[in-house]
Amino acid sequence: MFKVKEIAEVKAIIKNLKIELETIDILTEKSLGRVVSENILANEEIPSFNRSTVDGYATKANIVKLASFDIPVLLKNLGEVKMGKVSNLAVTDTTTVYVPTGGFLPKGSDSVVMIENTENLDAEIFINKSTRKNENVFLKGEDVKINDILIEKGTTIEPRDIGLMMALGIRKINVYRQMKVLIIAVGDEIIEPSKKPKIGEIRDINSCLILNYLKKLSVTADTTLINDDLELYQKTVTEGFKNYDLIISSGGTSVGIKDFTIDVLNKVGASILVHGISIKPGKPTVLASCGEKIFFGLPGQPLSAYIVLNTFIKDIIRSIRKSKEETITYTEKKLAENIHTGFGRTTYQIVEITGEFIRPIYTKSGMISSLAKADGYIIIDSATEGLEKNSLVKVYLLG
Repeated sequence: MFKVKEIAEVKAIIKNLKIELETIDILTEKSLGRVVSENILANEEIPSFNRSTVDGYATKANIVKLASFDIPVLLKNLGEVKMGKVSNLAVTDTTTVYVPTGGFLPKGSDSVVMIENTENLDAEIFINKSTRKNENVFLKGEDVKINDILIEKGTTIEPRDIGLMMALGIRKINVYRQMKVLIIAVGDEIIEPSKKPKIGEIRDINSCLILNYLKKLSVTADTTLINDDLELYQKTVTEGFKNYDLIISSGGTSVGIKDFTIDVLNKVGASILVHGISIKPGKPTVLASCGEKIFFGLPGQPLSAYIVLNTFIKDIIRSIRKSKEETITYTEKKLAENIHTGFGRTTYQIVEITGEFIRPIYTKSGMISSLAKADGYIIIDSATEGLEKNSLVKVYLLG
């Protein structure tokens, strides 16, 4: 029998899993999707020199503070700053220098007047608008200072992080090594997707579904398909614990005659952390640990497997590779009709979105087309028997 746990209990168990991945050095440009194992500090300032943020003329702010189109300030034009070059020109109370966007700010100046607010007379420049001190100027170290924390430990590297590190010349960083994941599909009725099913057979949907979900999380995995053979299942799990950090199975987690998962885990010395979750669909879910290796057993039905995977796998991956928690995003929509649910289990109801409204998609166990049609899902609390039409609810988007 199941010893059902609430979703919050399961997430707390996952958060406290004791797992340590080794760390490795990796080239910054190849670090996308990896998790940093230590704070990454700035080794330089950005910018490394005072520069202009506009095309215009470098000036002293106190000299042009009263400038206007009616009463312009006339300054001698000393020339221009070349992009990518340090200029020896110096601005005084009576002179100015042209500076392109991103160009070096000449000595003596503390602001830049945009070119459209000036009039060029070659040897002289009319300044037609006032500026404040440091207006249109990007000061040295204003963006990043030496020893600033650029990226916190536990951050999953994104393209913008790589750009920042490359701007500072950080070519290598220390990250947790890639997780190793094995996906096992279990069942006499399961066949390879390339084969045509006979009566009683079905193609392996879940392995591909899980594999591609993991790819979106920057996790790669291997897959294997086995029949309902207790010894083969035990051998596969034993080898999996030796060579992988996480095993994800689909099927074999219920309490039927051929649902071997709990027996296998007991035989290999694993500790059963969860067997049964108060969630619909997906009640017969298993979570176990064996040393520093994790087993996550999903129901065999594709919709149930997907709901459970979507609900818990990010937490499991975060726990293993020590990444920071992410904010779960959602949108708010109105119900187009009443929804009735059973009392006592948290229900994950898939829905389709039409404008500002959502409609529930009701499906039978094992139907995969409904999952493909769904735009998202709503979560109905276990203490609720349903939701009324026109209720405003949070919709968590799929994909």
